Amino acid sequence: MELKGISKSFKAPVISELSASFDRGFHVLFGLNGCGKTTLLKIISGRILPDKGEISADPKNVSSIFPNSCFYPQLTIRQNLEFFLTLRNKFLFEEEMKKIAEKIGADIKELDKKTEIVSSGNLVKAGLIKMFIEDCDVFLIDEVLSSLDESSFSKTMEMLSEKSKYKTIILVSHQKDKYRLNNAVFWEMKEGKVFKYE
Repeated sequence: MELKGISKSFKAPVISELSASFDRGFHVLFGLNGCGKTTLLKIISGRILPDKGEISADPKNVSSIFPNSCFYPQLTIRQNLEFFLTLRNKFLFEEEMKKIAEKIGADIKELDKKTEIVSSGNLVKAGLIKMFIEDCDVFLIDEVLSSLDESSFSKTMEMLSEKSKYKTIILVSHQKDKYRLNNAVFWEMKEGKVFKYE
């Protein structure tokens, strides 16, 4: 995935002439609070438009998870999954959902609870189930895996490691030491740009 000359300002510049190439694999993006990491992921996902620049990825082929869940609180997790997958012309198949839930350590019974009463960790698991079913070429994960229990974190990382063999996965985290595995590529964001971190 190629980013060329991406710029974005809100009252002040946040991203400035950012260019980078994210190949297939597992990428970890870190940097100070407010440096533009979430803004960059939202631009890649198509949630906000850059002021200028080009992105090779089609937003329709990008799946993302952000800290503030977009799930409707009055619906169950299952109903939310059905709704959002329908927007991508995909269907929620029970066996596929159960298989993914088991792989990431999610309790299938939680999926029939209303989103408003579900824990933050289980909301992240729901977002992961949605992302894995959507099965896009690009996965964006913005600082949410820290909400998972240790077992679910390890299981999720196993799945992401396998997916990274043929997908581009960009994960934002302040805990980069947790991701020093499987040839992860580290990027530091500062002064509106990203730099490979050795």
